[in-house]
Amino acid sequence: MILGLQTGKSFRASFLSAVESQSGWVRVQMFEVLHSLQFPESDIAVKSALLADFLSEMRTIDQSQTRCVEQVKALRRHYKMLEDFRRRSGQVSQQIKMQAIIVTALYLALFVFVIMQFGFDKHRNLLFGSGLVFSAGLVFIFYVGRRMKWTV
Repeated sequence: MILGLQTGKSFRASFLSAVESQSGWVRVQMFEVLHSLQFPESDIAVKSALLADFLSEMRTIDQSQTRCVEQVKALRRHYKMLEDFRRRSGQVSQQIKMQAIIVTALYLALFVFVIMQFGFDKHRNLLFGSGLVFSAGLVFIFYVGRRMKWTV
């Protein structure tokens, strides 16, 4: 799309050529956005907040008619930053899960060791208490991790 704009094509013609190069579900969604740009009175029902934001930005760029290339480049940088952020936050989530698995394995090994060396009956309260605290910690980590919203 940027290449088309730089060669002198109009915004909509560049967008059309970019949409035609896509395939599958993305192509269908982009054709709906293009149709909404061409016929603003026939507003499409957008279910995705990301697609609604994209449509809004494309309308703004389409109506501005000046510095379209810079605006499209800025939009591309914005979506690239969002994609990188999602990828990195996914990596952090995976690392937290792996660390929880490792800590659980270590805790269970230590739990079994304490039972084998010192007996279960003598240290029942200590073992139940440590199991309760450990379980509460795991639940807290995963519960907070799911509810935490990352902002960009």
